[in-house]
Amino acid sequence: MARIVGAPSAPGSRRIIAAGQKHKEETRR
Repeated sequence: MARIVGAPSAPGSRRIIAAGQKHKEETRR
């Protein structure tokens, strides 16, 4: 999780964050 939080600095962070959110929603469900 911490990795995703610090992703904004890395390139393609939006893609990683989007994937993380999607995965989180599925897991939460």
